[in-house]
Amino acid sequence: MEIQKLFLENFRNFKKSAFEFSPKTNFILGPNKSGKTTILEAISLLSTVNSFRAEKISEMIRWGKLMANIQGQMANKSLLQIILTSGKIQGKKAPKKKLSINGVEKKKRDFVGKLLSVLFRPEDIRIITGSPTRRRDFFNRLLVQTGWEYARSLGAYQKALKSRNRVLEGIREDSSQKSDLLFWDQSLDKNGEIIFRAREAFVNFVNRFWPDGLRLFYQESRFVAQKNLKKEIERGMTLTGPHRDDFYVEKNGRDLSAFGSRSEQRLAVLNLKLAEIEFIQDKREEK
Repeated sequence: MEIQKLFLENFRNFKKSAFEFSPKTNFILGPNKSGKTTILEAISLLSTVNSFRAEKISEMIRWGKLMANIQGQMANKSLLQIILTSGKIQGKKAPKKKLSINGVEKKKRDFVGKLLSVLFRPEDIRIITGSPTRRRDFFNRLLVQTGWEYARSLGAYQKALKSRNRVLEGIREDSSQKSDLLFWDQSLDKNGEIIFRAREAFVNFVNRFWPDGLRLFYQESRFVAQKNLKKEIERGMTLTGPHRDDFYVEKNGRDLSAFGSRSEQRLAVLNLKLAEIEFIQDKREEK
């Protein structure tokens, strides 16, 4: 589905602006700090509901304003809209993100993936050289667009993980019992398996798509309820599961994060993004 128009109100440095896009190639030109990256951020936000820049929602709202409004008019006449707030409007509690399609409020799982996108930016070299968290974020941004099951399972897994960690802390402090872990163990096991299968399918797809010599290796962490329980109680955290996953890229048997040149690392990221485009098209049957 193509985006034809973008409307931004009180979104970062844009007070009220509208943009129209060609169905072919579009170039966004302008001096530094004119808002080029902000336009990309808005499109990405409409695609995945998450920003690739902001750690807090308030960072995306124009200074001094209570809310931001992002709208995308699609080629099929659908209107995607996200309202951002700091959590309060005129002293009253408000949702930080309100999602709607054609004016009808939607849950995240029914909104994500209506606009498919692949983001490629200079900072993406850190997918190769950066932390495992950045690589897991790459997995998640891609896979939430390919089906509602991954998005649902990821959300359920993250909630269960927080709850299980609280129980582990409670056991350590003698305010909870080991039996309190059972429900959260079952949730992590069930949803973790769905997350694992989706990530594994992408890695296998990449390795079929990539040129000879370049290979993606998935270092999965499967959740095991009792494996490290004593250590988990001591630390108050869950030590196995998809939240500990990682991957690395090899070229001709060399780990590019450690032994690759800057140009090799950038080329590997480009190949990863090209594979991402093909994978989304394969899963969604849509460019």
